[in-house]
Amino acid sequence: MILYSTGCPLCKTLERKMDEAGVSYTVINDEDEMIRLGFQSVPVLYANSKYMGFAEAMKYITEWAKANKLPEEESLNEDQHQTG
Repeated sequence: MILYSTGCPLCKTLERKMDEAGVSYTVINDEDEMIRLGFQSVPVLYANSKYMGFAEAMKYITEWAKANKLPEEESLNEDQHQTG
């Protein structure tokens, strides 16, 4: 995945979400490259052969995290729900 970011608050929010989900990604902060690609706002996430704005990217990362959760994490979460 590629995250196009200027370090703005929304960019940092998406980056934090990706870190928490364990996503491997590259950050591109070259504004000339973003302009060349026609982006009018950031962040933009490129994943699954598609460019996504902030809201769509947040949803995509949430779904990605659910689909890629490790079995140990699932059992840990189940244990937490039972005791918590």
